[in-house]
Amino acid sequence: MYRLQHIINSRHKVFTLIELLVVIAIIAILASMLMPALGQARERGRKASCQSQIKQIGSALYLYFSDYDDFFPLTPNGTSTTQPWTGRDYAYQLNPYVAQYAASVASFNPYKGFRGSKIFYCPSRLSERNLAGARYVDYGCNMEIGYSGRKLTGMRNISRVFLCMDSVYTQNSDSPNYYYGQSSLIKGIGNVGRVHRRHLDQANILYGDGHTESLSAIQVSTEARFNALFFGTSL
Repeated sequence: MYRLQHIINSRHKVFTLIELLVVIAIIAILASMLMPALGQARERGRKASCQSQIKQIGSALYLYFSDYDDFFPLTPNGTSTTQPWTGRDYAYQLNPYVAQYAASVASFNPYKGFRGSKIFYCPSRLSERNLAGARYVDYGCNMEIGYSGRKLTGMRNISRVFLCMDSVYTQNSDSPNYYYGQSSLIKGIGNVGRVHRRHLDQANILYGDGHTESLSAIQVSTEARFNALFFGTSL
């Protein structure tokens, strides 16, 4: 009788508190090991979505080139308030090609997904915060082409000339503009910080022949390397 009771009791043995804590600790350790990998997997997905978006931007640019004799969208310098195209950056000018709708300057806001303009909003951006207007898009265009009014045809090494890339207004986390994009980039080492490597320390970039790549830190580490992206010059 005693032996039977002992067998029954052993089958219903429960975990002790120490054993339960050990199991919880093991689960926590495994979770901490898996979370970075899961985070990287999610970011790789966002990076792929971003590349798809800048390819769409590239398609819109080529439609624009076709309509405007191969000229790049005229890019405002971002400081003048008297230029007739102020507030009408390249994203604003391309929006009819991605949305079949011409937005007013006041209503065009990529962060609100206005009529197709959501493609100018990177899925890996830092925050949902936004400013009204058209200048704060997440992909900076090649202002050296846009502001000078140069044609894309006739430029040498077009496959090494960038059209747009991941950008940010400032990477100074103390600045109120820390979360905002930048719709144009100019040459010079002082602007390297506006190339935003938000995809696992890489930045997506669209080149003049329509192909995309990811830039690492070393590829924009010097002024010569950075400036080469604007004109396709060899290093």
